[in-house]
Formats: sequence, C-alpha cells, structure tokens
Amino acid sequence: MKITKFSRLTFGLVLFCFSSFGQIIVPGSEDVLAKMRLNRSMDGDKEVTYANISGNPFMFRDFKPGKLILKSGEEFNLEFRYDVYADQMHMKDKNAVYGLIHPEKVAKIIIDSVKFVYEEFANKGNEITKSNGGFFILRVDGKCSLLVRKNIRIQDPELPKPYQPAKPARFINTADTYYLKTHDKNAIKISGRNVLLSVLSDRKNEISRFIRENRLKLKDEEDLFRLISYYNKL
Repeated sequence: MKITKFSRLTFGLVLFCFSSFGQIIVPGSEDVLAKMRLNRSMDGDKEVTYANISGNPFMFRDFKPGKLILKSGEEFNLEFRYDVYADQMHMKDKNAVYGLIHPEKVAKIIIDSVKFVYEEFANKGNEITKSNGGFFILRVDGKCSLLVRKNIRIQDPELPKPYQPAKPARFINTADTYYLKTHDKNAIKISGRNVLLSVLSDRKNEISRFIRENRLKLKDEEDLFRLISYYNKL
C-alpha cells in the first residue's frame, strides 16, 4: 500500500550530455525526458493502490508547476507533487506520471515556492547507510541548514461494531520532524537539546544563551527558524 501505479524515471549512467557552462532553462517536460536519456519502465514496479485508503498521502493534492534543478546546474520546468507517505517525488508528462529513482542527482525541487532537497540522514549518532535518504523541505539554507521532514502514517481499518459501520484504513498526518545539516555531513535529527548543541558545538555558548534568553522551544518550527538563522549570522 505504498505507492500509486506510475512509471519510473530511469537515468543514464552519467549526465554527460549536460552543458557545463552556466545554467540552461528548458521549458518543457519533453525536453528533460529526452535530454536526460530517460526511459519509461515498469520493470520491477508493484501495482499498489491507495483506492481503499481514505485521506490524502500527498502534500499537494494536485500536480503543481515547479522547477527541477540538477546538480549539474541545469533547470527544467515541470509539474510535480510530493507523496509524503511513500517519500517520492512525482513528475507529470502529459498523462504519464514518473517517479525519481535517482533523487541524489537533484540539487533542488521548487513547488509553489516550497524548496525540497534530497539528503542522506542519520537517526542514530552519525551513522548512515545508502537506504537512509529522503526528501526534506529546506526551511533555512546556510552554513547550517534547517530541514523539515513531513510524516504520514496509515491507520489500520476498523471492523464494524454495534451501531457503527466498518472504517477503512486512512492516512494520518503526524508531527513534522526537524534535522540539521552542516557542510557535507549527514543530516542529523534534532531529538533533543544535547543533539542540537553537539551539531552547533562551535557556537555552543552563544546558542545556549540565545535559547535561554528567548525561551525557544526545539519542537517549534518558527523557534528553530530563529535559532538557525541566528547561528548562520555568527
């Protein structure tokens, strides 16, 4: 029950056909599919459906115009939606829907002014495996980036009870989680004050004082925004 049926984007081995001179804006999805040597393939895809699950797994219910920015520097205007539950970015080309299978080649995706980045992250200490990667909203950019992770779970269906009909499985939005990323290190989940101060250890005293004086809460996005913006100015 993870993803709706869609074709996957298949990248070439390398993006050698891209120009290395500046940024090139390509207005249409047909151009990006051809230029990136992409093929539509259903090999290995599992046909799974959200039809029997109530609610919405997407951050945006409908596709929205956006911009794909590759690490090569090139940019493409496409239509996107973000599947929060499956943690997959969908791109639309006419009536076909594609999913990125090499998101690490993407520098940034902008949808309706929201900036998404794909980062590897660590949940325990700073250990990481290749499977620990995902899309984040880039809330603050700088020497330390504040990343927001959207979360959705599936509530199990409920059997019928006296005077109460059965309830289908449904998507439930859960609390956002927040991560910090510095330089080329893995993104680290802010699980508490000690973790935050260890990431910002070069300014530990200033950060501790700023939190105390402004009574900041580390589970509040706007407070974290203030804190990381302050750190980036030090």
